[in-house]
Amino acid sequence: MTSIPVATPRRHRLRTGLVLATAAAAAIGAALLAQRPRPRPAAPPPRTAEGLVVGLTSSHVLAGASETYLAVALTAPAADLARRTPASLAIVIDRSGSMEGEALAQAKAAALTLIDRLAPDDEASLISYSSDVTIDVPLTMADAAGKAALRAAVDRLVARGDTGISAALWAGTDELRRSTRDVRRVVLLSDGKPTDGITRPSELIRFAATRAAQGVSISAVGLGVEYNEHVMAGIASAGRGNYYYVERGTALADMFVRELDSLGQTVIAAGEVLVTAAPGVTIVGVLGYPFERDSAGVVRVPVSDLRAGQHAKVVVRLRTELAATATVDVAAVTWRYRLVGGGQVERTADARATVTTDAALVARGRDGAIVRMVEEARTAMAIDEAAGAYAEGDIDRAQTILRVRTTEASATAADLGDAELDRKVRRYTGAAQANFAAPPASAAAGKGGVKAQRAEAYELVR
Repeated sequence: MTSIPVATPRRHRLRTGLVLATAAAAAIGAALLAQRPRPRPAAPPPRTAEGLVVGLTSSHVLAGASETYLAVALTAPAADLARRTPASLAIVIDRSGSMEGEALAQAKAAALTLIDRLAPDDEASLISYSSDVTIDVPLTMADAAGKAALRAAVDRLVARGDTGISAALWAGTDELRRSTRDVRRVVLLSDGKPTDGITRPSELIRFAATRAAQGVSISAVGLGVEYNEHVMAGIASAGRGNYYYVERGTALADMFVRELDSLGQTVIAAGEVLVTAAPGVTIVGVLGYPFERDSAGVVRVPVSDLRAGQHAKVVVRLRTELAATATVDVAAVTWRYRLVGGGQVERTADARATVTTDAALVARGRDGAIVRMVEEARTAMAIDEAAGAYAEGDIDRAQTILRVRTTEASATAADLGDAELDRKVRRYTGAAQANFAAPPASAAAGKGGVKAQRAEAYELVR
């Protein structure tokens, strides 16, 4: 990312003692010049390390109490993958009573499609759960014999009981810890809310984070319209995996295949971003990500496994209380991950700004690339908030949230001359506004619309 080249402002002086006509003409000229956009101050580019770019929305922050955003851009290294990287996969299928009938039949068909796509040097395990958890097939090579065992186990699945997601996560991650593969992934499928084991959403998401920290990522698939999307998306985010909303089971097979293909292209695993604020700076939150704050105030954010060349972003909201001074480091960012086929990697960069009492300098010092990431993340959060309002039956509030966000982002895009940002925000908010424009035709349709928009927001914030 580079900052926009700028010119040095010019001063305009009016001489006194001129005739009235000349003075009037000069005054008109000065007025016209005042309406022209003022040049932006020269801004230091965002600080970088290999694959890591960090920056604040502006090269300047206001002195005293103020707020700003920090954006962290991540890029996985390119790789020439002639074939998929061998992977270790645990397929974890909900067989609770709510899956009885078509839902379980489609889940089984999708699992069989996935099994067929496994390569002989892949490893796989099948685990099913309801009130209890069964390791139907322990981790095995996906050769002919292993695939036959997996298929037979899928055919035997029967729906009954409650939904014990925490025990299923434990079993799936524990099974994959025995693998020596660099890429290890649990794919968790559920059509309902956790009713057994750990049921409190925040605790379940924290549990997923703890399990993923041991080197096994977790992707979550929500099937139908009754599951809790915040729980499943939270599990995927904390678990460093992917989140999918599948309204109909007929789409499960395609989703499983995409997940396997993505898994085979993974080059970065077990990633996390650590943000350390400077004195006078407080980390208020991280947009769209679960995070932990240690006793020293360092914020730790899990980030998903990345494919070759894939991009990701993390946007952090900051509160500042700084005295006007020269350029200062506002926050330090560290990106840690495991390189597939290699070792542990750590990249570090700082975000800097000049503290000023001039609000105009803050406005003119905005960095377009950083602002774009922030506006995308803020739009995602607005869509999620609007979805919550719509789910509660408050259509007016949902529409207002989306209109305000569109207006704010469009004004920012116009000021920066970023037509693509304007189009992107309008595309996402426009789809949400259309979905939330009227009462749903049925309860199921309403829940489906909410889940679809929240799945869109999940992708946009990353």
